[in-house]
Amino acid sequence: LCTNSLSGRVLDEKNQVLVGATIYILEVNRGKVSDLQGAFEFSELCSGEYTLEIKFVGYQTKQLHVAIQKAVTVEIQLVPEEKLLNEIIVSDHIESVGKASNFQTLT
Repeated sequence: LCTNSLSGRVLDEKNQVLVGATIYILEVNRGKVSDLQGAFEFSELCSGEYTLEIKFVGYQTKQLHVAIQKAVTVEIQLVPEEKLLNEIIVSDHIESVGKASNFQTLT
């Protein structure tokens, strides 16, 4: 019977909570989503070493190795993902594409 637990919070680089981050324990195929306080909790874990994978949109995925003995609490800080976006040009220019050759007049 496994009675250990793992709990924690997921934060951004400014120590603000990240609501809706996914926390996944690879070895046992179990996942949680951080709540309104950025918190999560896993229960009924056996003693041992586990790998957590933490994901949140716009942030780099993080893997964290944790040794579980009784109750363990972790604080996880994610780093923003820096992606370059393609350039978008907005213009007020209208270009005609021609007239339709097949049309009917409704009366």
